[in-house]
Amino acid sequence: MNRAELFTRIRKEMLEQSGAVIFLAGNKLDGSGAVVLADGVMEEYMLAKAESKILIPVACSGHAAQQIWQEIEPQLGTLFPKADVRHEFEVLCDEKSSEDQLIEAIFGILKKVRGE
Repeated sequence: MNRAELFTRIRKEMLEQSGAVIFLAGNKLDGSGAVVLADGVMEEYMLAKAESKILIPVACSGHAAQQIWQEIEPQLGTLFPKADVRHEFEVLCDEKSSEDQLIEAIFGILKKVRGE
């Protein structure tokens, strides 16, 4: 098994044990030292989406999280059919949100999805 296959297996095992996936930033340095999207985070997103996990990108952290938000935003009604989570995601998109506000928004999404 090569390194990429091992990492994919580890990602799948982590996702099997989760109901929700929170995406923060998601960048790395490439061989030249440039900041690029973390392909591993994008793979985690694709795997989580395929497994119908609750996807929570913190878009204000940028990078992969921002890209994931751009992909799921048009599908919010489909991904969250029983929960109106638009306000919470507005907080997660706002760069002025405090850490406490971000945490509250994440837990707000989880509570709404669980019907609390």
